[in-house]
This record gives sequence, structure tokens and C-alpha cells, in this order.
Amino acid sequence: MKYFILGILFSTLAQASCENTNFYLTKPHLFELPIVNQGDMSTCYAHSLAQLYNIDKGEGKKIMHPYWIAYNHKHRYLHWSPRKLDYSLMSWAQRDLKKTGSCEPLQVQMRLDALKQGVGYTDDQLMYAFSYFFKYKNLRSIATPEKFEKVFKGYLFKIQERSFDFEKPWTHDELYSILAPLREKMSGIGMMTFLKRHVLNDCPRNEVTDILSSFGRKRESNQNLGTRIETLLAESKTVGIGYCAKPVYTRDPASSKDITIKPRLLRAASLKCGAHYSVLVGSRKVQTEKGESCEYLLRNTYGEGQWAHASMNCFCYDVMTETFKDCKSTDVAVNMRNLGCWVDREKMLNNTYDISYLK
Repeated sequence: MKYFILGILFSTLAQASCENTNFYLTKPHLFELPIVNQGDMSTCYAHSLAQLYNIDKGEGKKIMHPYWIAYNHKHRYLHWSPRKLDYSLMSWAQRDLKKTGSCEPLQVQMRLDALKQGVGYTDDQLMYAFSYFFKYKNLRSIATPEKFEKVFKGYLFKIQERSFDFEKPWTHDELYSILAPLREKMSGIGMMTFLKRHVLNDCPRNEVTDILSSFGRKRESNQNLGTRIETLLAESKTVGIGYCAKPVYTRDPASSKDITIKPRLLRAASLKCGAHYSVLVGSRKVQTEKGESCEYLLRNTYGEGQWAHASMNCFCYDVMTETFKDCKSTDVAVNMRNLGCWVDREKMLNNTYDISYLK
């Protein structure tokens, strides 16, 4: 009888820990961080780690740049894909960051903006253009402008196949204005070497002493992980989360199957997963047909124009009325900014493989 009562008490406490929190309302600087499609270069781990710093440690000032994290991490060690900026675990990137230090984010941004030649591409879009440019090796070895232009058209055709992933379309003149002046500097080297020599080579370093605590990669129960997440959110700590985006953001919820592989980290390798990182910036209790449940606010990482399935409840900023409100994709007009979506606690935890926060 004693254990039964204790079980009920623990269950009640766990349920009560899901407080109504929304960092968009309590941390105004979060709203100033741009919503970008941070998955095209698979640098979501770097974006999410940078957001942990900028939301919880920066208090309105950007103190970490995601592409410094990605470059520093991939250039220094042989992790998974050593010559690229792509997918990794947040804790691995944090470990390398502590060894080499951070670069002033304003300096990184100024150099990236200079490479854009005034074109309004995001940093991810610029890096994506560079990655394709380095795949077209003959683009960097052609001597005459006429031959370069001919091959450039093939490059443009290839990169435009992914135009739907970015809010700003690729155009010939804009891409040409960025890449043509750089082809000599890019000749005979790889992308990481180019970034080292011409973007980040002389960046002064700041010591990084913060500790990133990571959990949720083993066989932990949803209940225990949920309680830890909700405690962190109640303490006003942003939570970085690695999860399977395919089942979480499926456009057909009825046919969605969660990725419940154990240990949890193996979920990231599943073809049905779509491994991704983002941050949790809120929680709330909701009343459903089955009773009271908990939802997490998962920050939008796909660009303001991207939406999940029509039935998913999201959180928006109405530009016309200058107010925050719940919304769905069917409700949204051009004046709405999609800031994130509410995900059922169990759906989120069934598809989670990594959880991190800054101590």
C-alpha cells in the first residue's frame, strides 16, 4: 500500500512539473534571434548550441556564432565527416569549443556578409552555395570567363533543384556576383581550407568555460526525461534536443510511427528518423480527450515560411497586431511569423535521442 501511494505521489509531482512557460514571453531577446532554415547544411547541432548560449548566457547579446562552432569542430577533429560542416552531437562540438575558444560572433558575421556581396542570402544558404561550388571542381580551374559562364549554368541548374528549401530564390546574377570573384582563391583547395584562409584564419579567441550537460542517449524512461526537461524549463533554462524530425513533423499524423529504439542514440541512425537538433523554449498543460497532458514548444528551425502538418498547433507573431498567438498553418497569412510548434510530450520523448543544457 505504501509503494502504491508513493507511486501516485511521484506521478502527481511529475505531472505538476509541466508548468506553463514560454520564453518568447519571458525572454524578449529570444524573439530577436532570426528564424532560419538551419538544416540545409546539417549544422543544426551548431545552431542549437549557439542558441543555448545566446538565449541563456547572452541575455540579449549574441555571444556565439553557429558557423564558428561548426567550422571549429569539423576542422579540428575527425568526427563522422571530417571535411564537412555537417551533422554531429552538440556535446562533441562543445568539447572542441572549450579546447580552442570562441570567436567574436560579430567578426564572423562581418566576414560572411562581405562574402555575400550585398546579396540577402542567409549564412546557411551561402554555405550551401559554397559546398556545391566546391563539388564543381572545373568551375575553379577554368581560365576564361566564357568557359566559366558555360559551366556555371550547369552549377546553377543543380543548385536551383533545392531552391524550395530557402526563402530567397537562387538567381544567376546574385550567385555569380558572389562566386566569380572567389574562384581563384578557391582553386586547388577544399572548402575547409578556404574558410580557414579567407574567413576565420586570424579570428581572436575567447576562452569558453561553460559546461554543457547532456543526457537522454541511453535507456532512460520518458517519465524521467520529461521530469528533467520540465524542471529545466521551469528554471528558465533553454533545452537543446536531438530528435527524429520525420515522425515529429509528419504531414500525416495518423500514419506516424515513433522511433522508440533503445538505447536512444541509435534512433539518430534510423532511416525513418531524420535526425535533427532544435531547442525547447516552453511547456504547457493542455486538456485532451484522454485528460490533462503536457506539450513542449519546439522552436522553428525550418524558416518562417515552413509549416508542419495542418493539425499541428504552433506559436506565431502577428506582425499586423504586434501580438503573439497560437496558430495553425491553415490560419496563417503573410503577416504571421511561425516561431515554433507545440509537440505532445510523449511524441517528443518517444523520438528523442539527445538532450543538453548549459549549466
